[in-house]
Amino acid sequence: MNKTLIYGHKSFISKNFLNDYSNQLNFYLYKDRYNKKRSNIFEKKIRSFLKKNNINYIINFAANNNNSQKILDFNKILESNFYLPLSLIKVCEKLDLTLVLFLSKDMSSSNEIKNFYSLSKEMLKTYIANTTINCKLRVFDIDSVYGPYDFNYRRLIPSICLNLFHTNNKKKIKIFNIQQKKNFIYVKKLNQLILKSLFNKKKLLIKDIKSTRYSLKNIIDVANKVKNHNNLGYVKKNHLDFLKTFMWYKDYYGKK
Repeated sequence: MNKTLIYGHKSFISKNFLNDYSNQLNFYLYKDRYNKKRSNIFEKKIRSFLKKNNINYIINFAANNNNSQKILDFNKILESNFYLPLSLIKVCEKLDLTLVLFLSKDMSSSNEIKNFYSLSKEMLKTYIANTTINCKLRVFDIDSVYGPYDFNYRRLIPSICLNLFHTNNKKKIKIFNIQQKKNFIYVKKLNQLILKSLFNKKKLLIKDIKSTRYSLKNIIDVANKVKNHNNLGYVKKNHLDFLKTFMWYKDYYGKK
């Protein structure tokens, strides 16, 4: 069974990946935190771990997802979203391993940088585009991802679920602009593409992941149907993944 190192195992995308593919991949978790000032030590230790366990693939789910425009410490975002991937590239080049990284489409329609998070991802994108990389690299450019295990309440879907399904929650999260539309991809569909990419023979694989644009109002309507167990059979086909997601959250909060 192919040995796969997961970095950033607390990510909800990672949790879904681990749950869905534990019968196809042999997973190893690497938990040492990255520190740019000690990057040489980090690279040496993770390289030793990879060699000792004969790892084939590394998937880097770690990221600083703070997309607020008011951030005091840009260095923490750069450390997670730019310098860590560069160190992992360096390690994989030395050991000839396959590495999976993620970019973000968190840009405005005018293609201007919106926040430090999108800036850090754009820096990584620029580095990859202009550097000769000597390892197998898979890069996924993604929009907002939704699905089970996500408890980052700065994101829309987890905040909707907290408001509707957590009966003991006393502090509701205000969701602005219910008329807005937003691009989403279901975590299970993304993870299918990640798994498939591991076995692709191409040295460099950069995938612009197709997402679907949804009305927030329609998404909340599905969530309300799940909450009230009302008309679930009439949920539109293109909203079925939201239905599955909301049912998971309802069950999760119902057990708390």
